[in-house]
Amino acid sequence: MRRWVCSIPLLFVALPTFPADRCSDHLSQAKLAFDAQNLELAAAQFRHAVEVCPQPDEVRIPLAQVQYLLGREEDAERQLEEVIEKDRKNTEALYALGRIYYQQNRFPEAVEQLKRVVELEPDNYKAHD
Repeated sequence: MRRWVCSIPLLFVALPTFPADRCSDHLSQAKLAFDAQNLELAAAQFRHAVEVCPQPDEVRIPLAQVQYLLGREEDAERQLEEVIEKDRKNTEALYALGRIYYQQNRFPEAVEQLKRVVELEPDNYKAHD
């Protein structure tokens, strides 16, 4: 299994909360699948959530992290880039993309993303690591 610098379980605490509906059902199923270490099912549930949730970009970040753990780096990058394209100040997505670049030894791109995080959130301790 690939190592992801961000803690996935902590990420689930930050998942959006939606009324009981298909969106929250998919998010709950994704968390259960992840907890059971069934990353394929977790990714599938996150993809379904992206389709039905009222704010799909909030779900793309955990989907990207699971895709990265599955070795689907390009898919993970694409999800994060979609979030950043719509919200250039989304520090969570910028940080996650920077970490992917770092893991791929794409250091100039990683530094660029992490600098953007620090510019937007000077006290963001993760970006200073």
